[in-house]
This record gives sequence, structure tokens and C-alpha cells, in this order.
Amino acid sequence: MESDFIIGGGWGNHISWWTSDWSKIDLNKDTAEVYGHLPVRPKKGQTILGHFHHSDILFKIVSVEYKDDPPDMFFAKVKAIKQEMKKEV
Repeated sequence: MESDFIIGGGWGNHISWWTSDWSKIDLNKDTAEVYGHLPVRPKKGQTILGHFHHSDILFKIVSVEYKDDPPDMFFAKVKAIKQEMKKEV
């Protein structure tokens, strides 16, 4: 599954989940939250891929807030738009 960004990465170039309690998230209607530090700021409408235990989920950025200190930091709300189940091994 193709995306603009992927959850993960390293120091100064990463996206992480801000949402911590997935039991309260309905991926069919709710948004989740991410934050990160990237050299290229993500924009509304771009996509982020999350790898989970049983599936990969593609999220669309529905809103993004940039921080000035540090200048590469952002917070975003994302909505699930596509899910692909992983094959059992």
C-alpha cells in the first residue's frame, strides 16, 4: 500500500501515535492523532501508513497543526481510509 509517510522513523525524522487508547477509537468514524518531526511538513490530504499486528491501515490527514519550536514538529488528526489484512504465516 502506497502512502506519503509511514509511522515510525528515528530522531528528527519520525511520526508517532499521539492516540494511546485504541479501545476508544472506532476506525470507521473517529479520528486518531499523530505527532512528529519531519524535514518536509505534512499537509492536509496526504496519507500516512500504519503497520499493525494483523493489518496495515492507510490514514488520510484531516487536519495538521505546525509548531515553531522546534520548527519541524507537527500534530495531526488522521482518519482511516483503507485497510489491508496481513496474510497469516
